[in-house]
Amino acid sequence: MLNKMTDKIAWLYRVLQQNSGVTLIARSAVLATVLIFAFSAAPLAFAITDTVLVVLLIILNLIDSNFTRISWSRRDDLAYFVIGAICLLNFQISAWCLASGIALMFASALAPFTFRIGARLDLAGDHIPGVGRTYHPNFSAVLGILMPIAAIAAGWAGYGFWGIVATFLTYATLLLVIANGTIGVLRFLRREKVEREITESLSKQNPSFAFFFGTDASQLYQVEMWLPLLNRLNKPYFILTRSKSSFLALQSMTEVPIVYCRRFVDVEKVFVPSLKTILYVNTALNNMQMVRFPQFTHIMLNHGDSDKVASFSPTMRMFDKNFVAGQAAIDRFIEHDVQVFPEQFEIVGRPQLNSVEVESRKFSSLRESTVLYAPTWSGWVSDSQYSSLFQGEEILRILINKGFRVIFRSHPMTNKNPELMAVKRRMIEILEHENEQGHHHLFGPAAESELSIIDCFNQSDMLITDVSSVPSDYLYSLKPSIMMNVSSSAETFAEEFPLSRASYVVTVENGSVSSLNGTLDLIQSDDPMQQTRVELKKYYLSQAPEGKEYDELFTGTLEKYI
Repeated sequence: MLNKMTDKIAWLYRVLQQNSGVTLIARSAVLATVLIFAFSAAPLAFAITDTVLVVLLIILNLIDSNFTRISWSRRDDLAYFVIGAICLLNFQISAWCLASGIALMFASALAPFTFRIGARLDLAGDHIPGVGRTYHPNFSAVLGILMPIAAIAAGWAGYGFWGIVATFLTYATLLLVIANGTIGVLRFLRREKVEREITESLSKQNPSFAFFFGTDASQLYQVEMWLPLLNRLNKPYFILTRSKSSFLALQSMTEVPIVYCRRFVDVEKVFVPSLKTILYVNTALNNMQMVRFPQFTHIMLNHGDSDKVASFSPTMRMFDKNFVAGQAAIDRFIEHDVQVFPEQFEIVGRPQLNSVEVESRKFSSLRESTVLYAPTWSGWVSDSQYSSLFQGEEILRILINKGFRVIFRSHPMTNKNPELMAVKRRMIEILEHENEQGHHHLFGPAAESELSIIDCFNQSDMLITDVSSVPSDYLYSLKPSIMMNVSSSAETFAEEFPLSRASYVVTVENGSVSSLNGTLDLIQSDDPMQQTRVELKKYYLSQAPEGKEYDELFTGTLEKYI
């Protein structure tokens, strides 16, 4: 019930945000409410109103972040300042009220400037040999929680003990705001020293290649899949990122040296003489800022093989080499009239699939069956809307009614779309209810963080998914898969997405996937596509040379360029 209510609040908020400017509405409502009681003779009226308006701001901030954290939005600064000003105007209530008001006014007035200074970071490093960590977090996250608490306390400052509490909290907030700005100033003053330390240390390590990642932390799974393979080379390298969130998240993900450059002008400063090659894993726009340097060999590793538009994007031509899983990846460019040269490609298989278990038995011979449902997300643009998660509840109920155990693993980027997140929450509620009845479905952290995608492959007997890299990787196991068609007619789907020839296809018609029932019956009774999967596996995923595994093929190929 609570999830449904928060979904509706989130939807309403985004409608306002898109059509009416909710920031202005929220600020106006807050200020109007406060000012009504600004000169009230009853301290209780002000205290209650102050509490209500701060709670309102907290709710808006939670909606902003899809209910993942409490933050401090800049739209709140003026509201907190007015709360402090009202405390001053009501100084006759108590000395604590006056003291709290002064601290809160100064804190909220200084906060926007010190936040910018404290959060500003141009160049930083971590795991740098002989240097270590050059960046230490500021107090912005703490202030995001402390400031609204202090503002609520200020509203009750006229009530004895609460006045002492309010004064302590507001002055603690003010000191942290000042400390935040001080950290930023000190970081700026030692910027040149940090730059020199990082450059000198990297030069001593003689790295021959760098791993460039320009997008935010939500997409770091694209980096994580390659790190174990790159580490097997036993050659020094470093990760270069233009995203502060990625820089912070990478610190706990790897021991490899990490360099963060906010400004493009700083990127060139870490080009040490030994550097020969730059590796990429996606088509982020700021890749172009790196590819412009002709002295390096630029190699696209990508983060999966699929029939999505991004897999045959003309932007791939700007790299010197594209490492691809199989011949199918090269043929996609030709079939879509994207002019490429054969020498731009290296077939290296999918080295992440070495630990995927291959199943040679027919699906119908299995006594108990587990289905992995792994939908993609909705994509950034209209031509990448492939997600079946909008039909996820119907898919889930069909699987449950047929007695399947379900592993539900959503795409890491699902939380970028509030509508998809709402569907996901409802599906988790269904699975939680089922598990309460004695079933053993996997979902949430159990399927998305405690297990890897490979673990999910190995624990499942069949896959239901969308147009993505998942069906290509699952093909390695030779287990049956179903691809959901949400974007094309049944007649053109196979032509647009040739990988679907290795899967059973269920087309969404009038928003329904009712035909999934018949497809599941077919697989359970006969699985006629078993031999087709065997034939297409080599075309899509290639085959390692005799006596070698995919990871050896990959590392051996990469060594030629580093």
